[in-house]
Amino acid sequence: MMAIISEIRLIRRLQAHDPASIPAELGRAEELAHEGLSEARSAITQMRATTVREAGLGPALSREFEQFIDRTGLRGEFKSDPEAARFGDERSEVLLRMTQEALRNIDRHARATWVDVRLEISSGSHVVLRIEDNGVGFDPHTPRQGHYGLVGLHEQAEMIGAELIIDSKSQSGTKIRISLPISPMVFDSTV
Repeated sequence: MMAIISEIRLIRRLQAHDPASIPAELGRAEELAHEGLSEARSAITQMRATTVREAGLGPALSREFEQFIDRTGLRGEFKSDPEAARFGDERSEVLLRMTQEALRNIDRHARATWVDVRLEISSGSHVVLRIEDNGVGFDPHTPRQGHYGLVGLHEQAEMIGAELIIDSKSQSGTKIRISLPISPMVFDSTV
C-alpha cells in the first residue's frame, strides 16, 4: 500500500512537470496494485489456515456458515459437538474448503430454503461433517458438463483419506456426508 501511495504522489508531481511520462507511471501503479492484491490474498489465506488450526474446525465452520446465511438469507442451523469442534490438523483446512464448495453449490444450484451443517465425532474414531439442504436435488451420478464442484469434492476427500457420500434425488434435497479418520493415515513407503 505504501508503494502505491508513493506512486500516486509521483504521478501527481509528474502531472505538473512531465505529463508525457504519466502513462508509464500509471502502468507501474497498476502493477503495484496487482502485486499488493496478490499479497493480501495470500496473507488472508494464511490467516484462515492458521485460524482453522489454532481455533479448530468448529469455530471456522461456524463463521463460514454464518457468513453464508447472512449472504444468502437462507434459514439454517450449524451444530458441532465440542470434541469435533477442536479438530484442527492440516486436513481440517481441506474440510473447510469442501464445506465452502458445498455451500457455493447450494447457493448457485439448489434453490433451497434451509441448510443444516453438523460436525461430530462418530465411534470415537472419525470426524463426520454433514451438510444437508431442502433444495431441488440432482442426480449425483450424472456428469455435468462444465461443472467441476463435485469432482473437486471427490478429489479433496480422496486427498485427505475421507469418505464422501452424496445422497440426492430430484425434488428431495441433498445430503453430503464426509467421514474422516481422526488419526492421519500412515503410508508405508517401502511398499
